[in-house]
Amino acid sequence: FFSFSLLSSIMPTGADKEAEKLFLKKKEGFLAFTEERFFDAYYIFKELKENYPRDPDVLMYLEKSREKLKKESFFTEEAEEAVALPGKGAILFKNGSAEGRVEIIAIERMVELSGDVFFKDIEVISFDTTGEINYHLRAPYGKLVNNHLNMNAMDRFQAGKSSPPDYWQGTESDLLPLHSIKLNPDRELLGKLS
Repeated sequence: FFSFSLLSSIMPTGADKEAEKLFLKKKEGFLAFTEERFFDAYYIFKELKENYPRDPDVLMYLEKSREKLKKESFFTEEAEEAVALPGKGAILFKNGSAEGRVEIIAIERMVELSGDVFFKDIEVISFDTTGEINYHLRAPYGKLVNNHLNMNAMDRFQAGKSSPPDYWQGTESDLLPLHSIKLNPDRELLGKLS
């Protein structure tokens, strides 16, 4: 039988337990990143940064996660700050799609800030080729990402808290995974539609 002193000598110390905890959490974040679950990866590495602000792996993967998220989402806080500034208002236009759908898009406010374009109070009605409504939605915020109207707003600080569109008719599966609509008017023309 093992003696207690021998057993205690091979038990992890406090520092070893902390290192193991860090390793397991980093592994969880890395797995989320490699599985392209960038929301999860962002929040895992953000939490790790609070406890390990100098860890190079944590800093690197937090930044990589943030960069990936920019392609599929944006932070609600960024949009709120942007739309508080002067911009263009009352934008209404018809947007055609490759699938033959027609979307009527109304935007209360459009603001350009530091190279980005943010929108406030968006309403979209999409019709199929027979004139039937595919979906009707309203979103509090949007961002122009690669000429797509992205409405996938997430909270910078709280995992799982987001501001996706409200679907009054149809379902979110029409625009998943990104709550995004390809726009026909380019960035310059959008500003002239108000």
